[in-house]
Amino acid sequence: MGVIHSHPTSKAYPSSVDIHNWFYPELSYWIYSFLENQLKVYTIVKGQVKELPYSL
Repeated sequence: MGVIHSHPTSKAYPSSVDIHNWFYPELSYWIYSFLENQLKVYTIVKGQVKELPYSL
């Protein structure tokens, strides 16, 4: 399970605010960028961001 989040005007990467306010290390964090028309998925554990592969 995970959480989806959008970035209307920035890249599909967690911002410093996203990272600071992330309290769910057991969940994946999906970000869709309208700017790039791109979806990426990450884990954020203790402030460390790791991109994960996925397929549709």
